Amino acid sequence: MPIPEYKCKELAETMKVAYAYIQCCLRCRTCGYYYTPVERHFEACPSLWKHYFAAYAGGGKLTLLRLIHEGVLEWNQELADIVYRCNLCGNCRENCYSLAFRTPSFNHVRLMELMRAELVQRGFMLPDHQVLINSIKNYDNPWQGPRSGKDRWAKRLSVKDLNKEKAEIIYFVGCTAAYDTTIQRIGVATVQILKKAGLNFGILGAKEICCGSVAARIGERDLFREIARRNIEMFNQLGVSTIVTACAGCYKTIYEDYPDLGKVNAEVLHITQYLDRLIQGKKIKLNEVKKIKVTYHDPCHLGRHAKVFEEPRNILKAIPGVELVEMPRSRKASWCCGAGGGVRSGFNQWSSETAGKRVKEAEATGAEYLVSACPFCFQNLNSAIERVDSRLKMMDVVELVEQAVV
Repeated sequence: MPIPEYKCKELAETMKVAYAYIQCCLRCRTCGYYYTPVERHFEACPSLWKHYFAAYAGGGKLTLLRLIHEGVLEWNQELADIVYRCNLCGNCRENCYSLAFRTPSFNHVRLMELMRAELVQRGFMLPDHQVLINSIKNYDNPWQGPRSGKDRWAKRLSVKDLNKEKAEIIYFVGCTAAYDTTIQRIGVATVQILKKAGLNFGILGAKEICCGSVAARIGERDLFREIARRNIEMFNQLGVSTIVTACAGCYKTIYEDYPDLGKVNAEVLHITQYLDRLIQGKKIKLNEVKKIKVTYHDPCHLGRHAKVFEEPRNILKAIPGVELVEMPRSRKASWCCGAGGGVRSGFNQWSSETAGKRVKEAEATGAEYLVSACPFCFQNLNSAIERVDSRLKMMDVVELVEQAVV
């Protein structure tokens, strides 16, 4: 079969091999449900849960791609609406019976990101996503915040500015923790912990630009490549040994996506990995906090995508006074918070309903606190807690550690 004309070169190259695997889809629906050995199953795909039709599941979207490849369907706005109704959470990849779709080259998430890249090049980007892209182009962040305000939250914390002083560690703050006033406490807590640990670290301040995750997930591949190369060059020029971020999206992007475009000459760690290392090495000591029961929500970018499951749990278990209880859907089977993949911006009501479903699941554990390790998860789950008038309180792992660290 002749390869149809694609505007996205990455999709064209990938489909030369991926098409054969897409044809082998078993239509088993495990991309939408997580099955257990005890004859129970959990909903896995927020898009299939909300819209029900098979086209919205991971396998369904790949069937649409197959039909486009065969010339049966064409790229259009209706198709874009289906493709963008996806959190890119990765549950479909995790559950798929076909081992081929668990590889970096052919997994569902990778192919759906490339489908979005094709849609963007054909002019079918969602209007709400265009606002985010324009903001990144104009302000180097998706939240239309002025560049000069990127480090305003840190002015009173006496943090090194790596543009003026040298340090061994970059704390890469991320756009959400820098501009969202309800999330800035995550940035403050992270700085306080690193300072108490006596570490030689700094931030990029007003020179820090977006990691590019938003552009990559929406499908603006050219913009993402430009951002990634700018960041890689800046990281390497600074000569730091470690890059630490408290944002799951930033971590996944720098750790997994950047190597395709260039080498980062530093170790890239999520803050939970770094704190777990410090605790295990007895570099920081934790005091007892008041006795609380918490349940941990695995962010998709940190958990399923980057396989960081145990480190956050190790930290919570290491804090005296904290009791960790698990939700039925946890680790690789975790239910998405509903914010990822541009869904919070493009389909806010559905995003909120997805988060509300997770809040109810957390309530059922008897926990007092819903804890995560991602600013996007914090935003969406906290909004859902307020919307459903839940008794739960939302916290980030670093906030608990900051309360306990000596």
